[in-house]
Amino acid sequence: MPTRFLNPAPVFLDLLGLGPVIGGSLAFYERGTTSPKTTWSDPGLFTPNPNPVPLDSSGRSNNEIWLDGEYSVVLRDSLGATIWTRDVVPESAAGGTIPSLLPGQFLTNDGSNLLWQPVRQVPDPSGSANRLLSTDGANLIWVPPPDIPQPPDPDVTEGSGFLQVLDTLQQWGTATIPASGDTNASMQISFPTGYAATPYIGVTVNTQTPTNSGHFVIPAVVSQSPTGFTVIVAASEFQSSTRIQSAVPVSWYAIGKKAAS
Repeated sequence: MPTRFLNPAPVFLDLLGLGPVIGGSLAFYERGTTSPKTTWSDPGLFTPNPNPVPLDSSGRSNNEIWLDGEYSVVLRDSLGATIWTRDVVPESAAGGTIPSLLPGQFLTNDGSNLLWQPVRQVPDPSGSANRLLSTDGANLIWVPPPDIPQPPDPDVTEGSGFLQVLDTLQQWGTATIPASGDTNASMQISFPTGYAATPYIGVTVNTQTPTNSGHFVIPAVVSQSPTGFTVIVAASEFQSSTRIQSAVPVSWYAIGKKAAS
């Protein structure tokens, strides 16, 4: 493989490096011998250079110098005295030479050597709309996309006063606690459908003034179980004159795991 000798226009200096080698020359030989070896002025190695290659008044060669292989190079001054002799060995990695061309293959390497490998062509996509590129272990082929099943609809059941998602059940309802004529009143409420364990329960009062003094009442949930609970409403002022004189409407809800059927 052709390689360039140094840069295109180096300045060659005398032995002390004090000035250019005016009118000197570069002689090229087979490495380690005195047998002249040709250099060229083009990378295609079509136009040979004179040997020795003359240097001008600035210590430069007016020729580009391209090499083919290994050389011994001698720099001489204008009187023919040798200034230095150097061996030139082109840098090349093992296996760095491009192998002979092969049709239908591409250039790659195995980490050490350049080599040709077959080009794997993608098959013609004509008539394969909406298909995916795959392989049968030996060939590239177009295949239909896999069927992706639709996820099942969520297991939801709902009706009046309940909503069940999978095994989670939410129930709600209303009740009216009778007036007690006392500072508190209570009522037992049963769930239409039982739970596997005691659910979360909430109660709200739906009236503002069920007491004779015109004050509200406070609800509390007691005796919770998987089948129901007791709700107690108490007057907000514990004076002997404060009594629950009207029925107390309440709303309730419960959320938990449904009991196994």
